[in-house]
Amino acid sequence: MFGLGGGAGVDAQPGIVLQGEVYGQDMEGGDSDGNGLLIGMHAGTRYWRVADTRWGLDVPIGLSFGAYSGPVRTSLGAGTGIAALELRGRDMGFGITPYANGRVGIELGRDWMTSLDLRATRAVLVGVADRTEFDIVLLVGKRQR
Repeated sequence: MFGLGGGAGVDAQPGIVLQGEVYGQDMEGGDSDGNGLLIGMHAGTRYWRVADTRWGLDVPIGLSFGAYSGPVRTSLGAGTGIAALELRGRDMGFGITPYANGRVGIELGRDWMTSLDLRATRAVLVGVADRTEFDIVLLVGKRQR
């Protein structure tokens, strides 16, 4: 899935977020109405840019648990971005970016899916001050069966 969205940190500076990920899910306990539970795993990459002097990237890996009903998928998850790199002016930070997220997705026909990902991230970086960021990203992807 690939997505584009916006973000803002605790300092309320708006920014842009680009996110690409591989998202796999297993659906369990489906009843005759198409309702059940799901577990998901995802890994990908994120790029963010705030103002003209701050940008970064990381490799988020996480798990999510949720439910589905017909074409609608909802989940709550958590994970961490590994190998996070952020540049702030002339300063550079390196570390991890643990996060929690909520996601609502809808199947678009048999082959496509879209999701709205809401995420709170805490950047724990050596070299620059830690920060908290809130993102909302719209993802679209082609399903493989």
